[in-house]
Amino acid sequence: MSHFHGTGKRSAYFEGWYFKQTGEDGTAAFIPAFHIDEAGNRWASMQIITQEASFGLEFSNQDFHAAQSRFLVEIGMCRFSKSGCRLDAKAGEHSVTGILNFEERKKPRYDIMGPFALVPFMECRHKVISLHHKVSGQLSIDGKRYRFQQGLGYIEGDRGSSFPSEYLWTQCYWETGSIMLSIAKIPFAGRSFTGCVGFIYLNGKEYRLATYLGVKLIKVTKEEIQISQGGLQLAVRLIEEAAHPLKAPQGGSMGRIIHESPSCAVFYEVRKDGQVILEHYSQNAGFEWAMDG
Repeated sequence: MSHFHGTGKRSAYFEGWYFKQTGEDGTAAFIPAFHIDEAGNRWASMQIITQEASFGLEFSNQDFHAAQSRFLVEIGMCRFSKSGCRLDAKAGEHSVTGILNFEERKKPRYDIMGPFALVPFMECRHKVISLHHKVSGQLSIDGKRYRFQQGLGYIEGDRGSSFPSEYLWTQCYWETGSIMLSIAKIPFAGRSFTGCVGFIYLNGKEYRLATYLGVKLIKVTKEEIQISQGGLQLAVRLIEEAAHPLKAPQGGSMGRIIHESPSCAVFYEVRKDGQVILEHYSQNAGFEWAMDG
């Protein structure tokens, strides 16, 4: 599953995975990652983000392992897979422990990048691992307990050299569905273009939205996003954010600071052939805005 093993010398590179889950006591997200900076230094990290705060832990290269034949990432005593997570890490005043189990995982029909998954030398490649799944278990983060008896979860990942210089991202799930949308400035062949990937998982069906499928960006502001593709329209309205700082990859290193709201208020509306097929207001939506304007 990992793309950096056995590659010999490599300039700046990162690979990270985003696990988000919401339960009875709130939302918690984990971002385990591996890094190679431009000098060839290798190390691993894990960021934890909740409604209250965010913090990061660093690990040596020797503490990191990724399986070749299946999705399994180990950092120190922590373990991440499609079927769950085991957390056991402490540094300074911060600690995280617990076990989560994932069931009824809904995977995308095909790579979220579509044909762009085959294009070499891209700055960042996005991957969706689970559109939606059920979460059970319990966590303790800095002494606060998080229970997941009827929890919901989502998993995605990124790899490359840097996050896009400008991008927005939002994600939301509910009992029977989920949404993710990302719009970014993509450098390509010495120039750049605005690319879009996303999905709407509704009533057991995945609706894919993407540049490679002809999506049109009608309005893109922090407060409101409107896009259309064929007879499908998606509107996203940020009601109230609750952002916390996170480190993001830039040249392999984590030298950039972005701000993510892991659990904030967003309204989503989906129309198909002019008819509203979804109106969903969530206080547990994820939202990031890193664009000019």
